[in-house]
Amino acid sequence: MLFHQTFAIDPWHGGSDAAARPTHAHPRQSLWHACLGLLLLTGTAQAFDAFVGGDVRLESLSGNTWQVRAAVYEECESSPLPAPASSVNAVVPGSGLVPLSLLSNTDVTALCPGETSACSVPGGSTAGVRELIYAGAVTIPTPAPGSLLQVFLGGSPRRSTLTTLVDPGATGWLLGAEVVASETPRNSNPTFINPPYAVGTAGQPTSLSPAASDPDGDALQYELVDCFAGLTSTVNYAPGLDGQQPLATFSGVALNTNTGTVSFTASAAQTGQICLRAIEFRGGVQIGRTLRDIGFEARPATNTAPVLSPLSNAVATVGAEICRSAVASDADGDSLVLTASGSPLDDGNAFFLNTVNAPGVAEGDFCYTPVPDDIGNTYSVTFSVTDNACPTVGLATTAFNITVVAAAAPVEVPAISLPAMVVLSLGVAGTGLLSFRHVRRT
Repeated sequence: MLFHQTFAIDPWHGGSDAAARPTHAHPRQSLWHACLGLLLLTGTAQAFDAFVGGDVRLESLSGNTWQVRAAVYEECESSPLPAPASSVNAVVPGSGLVPLSLLSNTDVTALCPGETSACSVPGGSTAGVRELIYAGAVTIPTPAPGSLLQVFLGGSPRRSTLTTLVDPGATGWLLGAEVVASETPRNSNPTFINPPYAVGTAGQPTSLSPAASDPDGDALQYELVDCFAGLTSTVNYAPGLDGQQPLATFSGVALNTNTGTVSFTASAAQTGQICLRAIEFRGGVQIGRTLRDIGFEARPATNTAPVLSPLSNAVATVGAEICRSAVASDADGDSLVLTASGSPLDDGNAFFLNTVNAPGVAEGDFCYTPVPDDIGNTYSVTFSVTDNACPTVGLATTAFNITVVAAAAPVEVPAISLPAMVVLSLGVAGTGLLSFRHVRRT
């Protein structure tokens, strides 16, 4: 039987709703935590090489069946490097262990000419990072109104090179997602286009966007939370740091709660984790959440990152095209690659065209024409630009939301009834009197 739980009792510690949680657990909640903890120990405490970042999401397939899809990024620290597990176990409370099969293993290391990644070449010149995608399906009984479907995937260790955590090599990690299972139509968690891993430069402004796309058009809000070491424990941050301020910066870490863009200027070279939770709303009611654990590395300054002009949110009307321009520049004159991502592009109702591409400059136009099915939905669009510098590629992102509204109803002009004959006389200077006659035929 699916365990029914409301958002008031949060299985993930931390976050802006912490004050709403009770200070003691209900006996059923304690039993649930104990059972789930046992499942995590026996089922999801899988060994990965060195966890860098990831997320897990629930995608509605049909009826009461969801796909569990997980992205796990790991650093290839070990030598020899073990092959990734062909399957791992996620925990779905009420359904037990759900096996997830390995769909892909991709080396995503950004390399300079002449470099090799240990993820692909034994003893490579750099450790490298690989992306592992796992998926499996879970079917639940007909859910009671308001009940949650939750999924958790955990493991250990985190990468030993982290500088913002205490004893990271002995610290575990946990990813989680949930939906209100009874919601109709069934809810799916958002997808994220940008990977949960990024590299930046110390002393230079950095903006990281998840480039989220919600398949149901639900509104998204974001919050920074403590990263998790397990179901009931969070990581141990270095002194002066926490989930709200997870990195050493000059003026703090700022979050755009509408787009999920995290902005900061790292005050020193460091390797850390940023945990971002996306919360879904439909008709103003919270219907789901998913957690991203994002690895970030600030390297010593060898390159000036490109800059993107910021954009404000927009309102679009069905049938009327809306366009926004992205303008990027690079002080070093590096070659730039400018891209756009978001649901309208995925649906085929929008396009992005690069209009300028010259050393140190890139511009592009995004245009979108909403259709009636888009009414009431809010979409996030992200512009991203990278340069070709080595060994640290410069990155900048900016995002904005588009809310779709219906076209205004046409104004009806009342008909004017004229008599059978109307004679108009106009006096025109110097010409005498002009007369016009209107005859209504019956």
